[in-house]
Amino acid sequence: MQLPDFVKLRDFAGSQDGKWTNVYEDSQKALLVESRPEDLKPGEKGTGFNIVRATVQWDDINPETLFNTLHDADYRKTWDKKMVEGRDICQLDYRNDIGYYAVRPPWPISQRDFCNMRSWMESTNGEYIIMNHSVDHADCPEREGFVRARSIITGYYMIPTHCGGTKLIFISHTDPKGYIPAWLVNNLLGKVIPDTITNLHDCALKYDTWASENHSSDTKYKWRTPKIDWNDFTLEVQDNYDD
Repeated sequence: MQLPDFVKLRDFAGSQDGKWTNVYEDSQKALLVESRPEDLKPGEKGTGFNIVRATVQWDDINPETLFNTLHDADYRKTWDKKMVEGRDICQLDYRNDIGYYAVRPPWPISQRDFCNMRSWMESTNGEYIIMNHSVDHADCPEREGFVRARSIITGYYMIPTHCGGTKLIFISHTDPKGYIPAWLVNNLLGKVIPDTITNLHDCALKYDTWASENHSSDTKYKWRTPKIDWNDFTLEVQDNYDD
């Protein structure tokens, strides 16, 4: 993923174009979940699965901690009870890699797995982005006993708040493949996503303590990158779009 892709995710995360529909809201938790149909070009066949957006504000977690929580594979092994397997396949550059993730959904849904390209960026204004989409790779063939699902786009946009907390905007458009009807998944977004966001909050609260006990003070996290100034970033991207 290149600079225009990060801008596209950032702008889509904050879009207010009237296409989003509220499916869940909890004012006490400052959590809003919305969904929208996928945008299709004329003649294009869609998946039928809606795009979901969750927006939440946490005053007790800063963006850097959340960024590290989402990246740290060793920590994920301690809290992601649905994960069957997760491994790195290759590092493309310092902001992109390809990895494998297998998950055990609730019964009676069959196990799913993904081969995803993950991309990330840090900004000088304290914002962070992580996003992924599914790709093919020779070292990540389909496996017996798993349905190969597809992440069309999944993104985490983390924005610092004035009180030192985080505003998180989570975007997901996923095709689980197999025989799960789209209408069922679309109807469950307002139930599944709030639980996912709550679980992420609980895990992020514990990350700094876990990291201090399991990483040395001089540990250099491989996912940390030089910060980019959004202003210069946007000018360069606009030139690319104009071409």
